[in-house]
Amino acid sequence: MSCYFGSNFCFRLAPESPRLLLTQKKVPTAEKIIRNIKKINREKVPDGFSKELEDISAEISQETKAGVFSLFSNRRLAAITGLFCITWQVKSNLT
Repeated sequence: MSCYFGSNFCFRLAPESPRLLLTQKKVPTAEKIIRNIKKINREKVPDGFSKELEDISAEISQETKAGVFSLFSNRRLAAITGLFCITWQVKSNLT
């Protein structure tokens, strides 16, 4: 029980991932977190930092999204996925 409260406490203190925020087009929030990290590390924020983050956000949003069906996109991946599923099922039945 104390582990739950400890992990919950730490989870609330940790900032959201800047990459996740950039994929959600929350550039100002990501910039604030990165500036805070740089401040803690005593690093200077480069000029044009906001523009660079906006470019990264646009680039990330253009990336192709992978889903469950991408595991079966070619024969090799389909075979590996099938073997993992069978192994998982056999192991769960043995225990």
